[in-house]
Amino acid sequence: MTWLERLAPFVLVITIWQMAAAFRADPGVLPSPLHVLLHSFPELALFGGASDPNPAGAFAVLGLNLTITIIRVVISLGVGSVAGFLLGLSLHCFSAAASGNAFVLTLLRSVPLFALIPLFVFWFPNREVGIFIYITLAVLLVVATNCYEAVNNIPPSFRESATLLGAGRLTILRKVHAPAVLPELRGSMRAVSGLVWAFALGAEYLSSQSGIGFLVYQSYLYSDMGKLVLFGMVYGIMGLLSIKAVDTTIRRVTRWQPTY
Repeated sequence: MTWLERLAPFVLVITIWQMAAAFRADPGVLPSPLHVLLHSFPELALFGGASDPNPAGAFAVLGLNLTITIIRVVISLGVGSVAGFLLGLSLHCFSAAASGNAFVLTLLRSVPLFALIPLFVFWFPNREVGIFIYITLAVLLVVATNCYEAVNNIPPSFRESATLLGAGRLTILRKVHAPAVLPELRGSMRAVSGLVWAFALGAEYLSSQSGIGFLVYQSYLYSDMGKLVLFGMVYGIMGLLSIKAVDTTIRRVTRWQPTY
């Protein structure tokens, strides 16, 4: 695929966006790409205390708050993914309670994760730890559920062969289940690496004084559609980069897996 073919979808989206904005002719409802670039972006400097809109101040404000959000996302995604992976695996150690484990996981996963945000705002008002705990818990529930189901999809012959060789329950968990579910978890981890930005947005929107979610909240208060569109683009770009990074990491971890 040539670079022109890669750019074609982006050019098409921007063209349609420009045409729709020109037809609506109201930046307060649908700002054009040029309006977002030349007006909304420089105005980000005002969030940093600048007296006038300017690109340098806008980059400083965006860079600082994006760094804060990235730190929250990376730490929460790492801790939540590892904890969810271990939880999903460990639940299979209790075969007698398999149906109960599946029921509890399904019940927890069925709760809208964004509905938990008001509880965390109440429990941890304006505290950084509340944001980390919420994002980590959301990631944990998604990963644990997918990991638990992935273990159920492992061919029974894998476990039977390990048992015939004298492997115990913990050995099977460590040397059969854990390696076998990693390739199957690749898709779910890609999804989680994109969803984690939505979790961060929800947490920062309601209970933070910094981060991209906080800037989104401030833009919403002033009904600034241009900045909301701009932040939507930032979240989209960061989500794509996260998916790419997670996918590359999983491919390296599972490089032993044969391809057909």
